[in-house]
Amino acid sequence: MALVGLREGLLTLILVEEITFTQGNGNSEWIAQSGTNILNGFFFGMGGCPMIAQTLVNLSAA
Repeated sequence: MALVGLREGLLTLILVEEITFTQGNGNSEWIAQSGTNILNGFFFGMGGCPMIAQTLVNLSAA
């Protein structure tokens, strides 16, 4: 599940780059998301990832 979430996060990053004409950093995204999901496991939390639909709503609202 972590790999699916990471893949969705990187695809969302690519989509945001194309819409906003900016350059993101996939390595930072990978490290941040992986680190928080691993740390979250120690506190019995639920892993997460960015979702394309919520990101598009936030971009259109800005």
